[in-house]
This record gives sequence, C-alpha cells and structure tokens, in this order.
Amino acid sequence: MRRFPHHRPRILLVDDEPSSGIDSALDIQSLGYEVLGPCRTLSEARIAAAAHHPDAAIVDGRLGQAPGAAAFVSAMRDSDIAVILGPPPGAAVPGPSEADGPALRRPIPIAELSDHLHRLVGG
Repeated sequence: MRRFPHHRPRILLVDDEPSSGIDSALDIQSLGYEVLGPCRTLSEARIAAAAHHPDAAIVDGRLGQAPGAAAFVSAMRDSDIAVILGPPPGAAVPGPSEADGPALRRPIPIAELSDHLHRLVGG
C-alpha cells in the first residue's frame, strides 16, 4: 500500500454520465479522498492524470470498453496507479474478472466503494 504523507489520496474518477459521476465524486469526497474529475472521456482522464498524479482511478464500465481503454488502464497500472473498473453496460455483476482488478457494481454502494479504496490506497 502506498503512503501519502503530504496529501489525501487522489482518486481519478472517469465517468461519462454526468449524474452518476457527480454522485460518485461526492461519495468519494465524503470518504475523505481528493477527487480528480469526474472526467467524461479517456482524453480528459489522461490530461488529469498527467497534471495531478492520482493514487488510484475508478473507470466507468462504458468507458472501460471504449477504444483505447485497455491502453489507458495499462498505462495507469504501469505508473503504479491502482485501477478499479466499473461493470460494462448490460454485464452481470460483478463485471470484469478479478484478473482485471477490482470491480464495482452500479450504483456503487458507499460501503463497497470505501472497502475497495481503503484496500488500494488506504485513507
């Protein structure tokens, strides 16, 4: 687990749906994390990640299936940024396999979100 002596852990939120992105951002903030986003595209997320160096990223399932998503997730992980994937649209819970990393269901229960983030980055 990474340690954060100078800041609250930063969570990059990538969600193309404004209402769920805002809800998720508020939930993440209520858990004591700093939120970067929500970014509505992978391009926005790349820019935010380069500028703000997140400690973890939550990627919505729809964007997780978009062209370039695998490269985005791989680049995040190569940079030691933990990635949580949301389920793809129409997928049965829990979404991506455990080999792909932790997965969340929709809507994201706050307790589940808290558990995932705490395991990945503490806080």
